[in-house]
Parts: sequence; structure tokens; C-alpha cells
Amino acid sequence: MTVAVLDACVLVPSVLADTLLRCAEQELYRPLWTRAILDEVRRNLPPSVLGAKAERRVEVMREHFPTAMVSGYEPLIAEMTDDPKDRHVLAAAVAADAEVIVTANLRDFPDHALAPYAIEALLPTTSSACCWTTTRNESRTSSCSRRRPPGEVDGRSSVWTTS
Repeated sequence: MTVAVLDACVLVPSVLADTLLRCAEQELYRPLWTRAILDEVRRNLPPSVLGAKAERRVEVMREHFPTAMVSGYEPLIAEMTDDPKDRHVLAAAVAADAEVIVTANLRDFPDHALAPYAIEALLPTTSSACCWTTTRNESRTSSCSRRRPPGEVDGRSSVWTTS
């Protein structure tokens, strides 16, 4: 199973976050993030999702993916050569032995910064009905079927798709 660090920029838009998290729920890949990434998500959510709603959204993500939190990456930050504002993301990927960073900002993760760690930066899918899976040698698109109605997680309204 592919291990992927999700950059904050792909967790802020609710439809994109919902798609990525549904695919992870179906074990198409294993999502990872850090406290710093989740703090950035909270800070950048739209005004309609601030305060208690923002806290709840992050709380639900952490509950549904209890093994997604990466820690112990901080000493690696200084060694990273990607964009200074995103060095924590690459450091987390290195510490967790992730294969992929999913980001909307490919320019922040140049090949020269990723190559020493055999990590690939990928754009999230643009289709809300599909998601990617990848291995070190192959990328492919796969359908991400909806086992639940849109906006529901475990039979209740999805916190990350409601505003």
C-alpha cells in the first residue's frame, strides 16, 4: 500500500479532502500528516468552517485515521532542500518512509529535493470520482467507489464536506 503525506493545501478544500480521505478509507493508500499540517489546515479553512467546526473537522480526521500522525520528523527539517515553508512536509515524508507527497504546489517540492529520498510529489486528482494510487515504479488512476452516500462517514454527515 502506498504511503502518502497529505500537504495542507489538499486537505483544506472540502470536496478534495473528502475524496482523498474516502480513498484512504478504502485502503487505496495510507494517509499521513503532522500536527503542523493539521494546524495549517485549521488556519486556512474558509470562514464558514472556523472555530469549533474547524476543530471538529480535524478531530474526525484524526479519529478515522489514528495512525496517520507523523512525529519525530523535526530534526530532519534543517536537512531538507525544498521550499523553506514546506520543509516540514518533506521531513515528515522522510521520517515516515513515505513514497509520495500529495500537494497542489509541485513547485515547492523540486525533484532535486525529493530524489535523495525516492519520494515523488503528485498533484491530487482533479476528478472527484477518482483517486490515484502509486508504487515506486508505476502510477495509475483507479476508481474510488462510494460505499456511502456523499457527505456521510460511518452513517453520519461528513465533517469535512459540510460548511
